[in-house]
Amino acid sequence: MDAYQKALKSAEKELAEIEGIQQSLAMRKLQLRQTVAALRAIKSGAMPDISALSLSDAIRMVFNAAHDNEPFTAPEIRLKIEEFGFDTSKFKNPLASIHTAMERMVESDEIGAIEVDGISELDAVGKKIRKKKKFEKGKRLKPLPAVRQSPYTDRDKK
Repeated sequence: MDAYQKALKSAEKELAEIEGIQQSLAMRKLQLRQTVAALRAIKSGAMPDISALSLSDAIRMVFNAAHDNEPFTAPEIRLKIEEFGFDTSKFKNPLASIHTAMERMVESDEIGAIEVDGISELDAVGKKIRKKKKFEKGKRLKPLPAVRQSPYTDRDKK
């Protein structure tokens, strides 16, 4: 291999590494922008009213807040949206509603589905019924809509 070939390979390798770092930095920058916007809203007392969100938008909020494209199961999504203050009691079967919404989001490429090896759900008699799925942020995850501000602020909580 001549010197030019070796230099070319080295430059191509370094370029690929830098592009990977650049992509990671861009993702982190986006996450930090969302965090800063949320913290500014909290600081100003202008919290978005999560009850104004649809179930799909609440799910989108979880994926937008996730770090490093973290995958979630449907029960984990339910827990996260409840932690955000989303009222799941308005659904007869919240988990089924979440599954349905997420399957539609998979169809539109907003999120992706991953089968988790080695993890199966069991029915009441201990029979395996299917593999569990985890979901991750997809290529076309829609942004959250502008939501009205909560009528409650920090000063009202006293």
